[in-house]
Amino acid sequence: MSSSAIPGNESAMKKMFDELVIKDINLITNKEMDVHASGHGGIEDHKLFLNLIKPDFFLPYFMPAEERYDHKKIAVDM
Repeated sequence: MSSSAIPGNESAMKKMFDELVIKDINLITNKEMDVHASGHGGIEDHKLFLNLIKPDFFLPYFMPAEERYDHKKIAVDM
């Protein structure tokens, strides 16, 4: 897991971990190894994603307006 629990979300994460362990998934967490991610991808990651996927339509919607419009600009420029 490359993320940390959000306060109030701990029990849902514990349940998810339990389900993964039951399915015999090799679960690596930040306790075993430094796998924490800082957050969402940067501009170059988004450009790579768009270049690989080559979508006919692009609708960024699940983010704040400022980020949504920045993401839209990247897509239009590409």
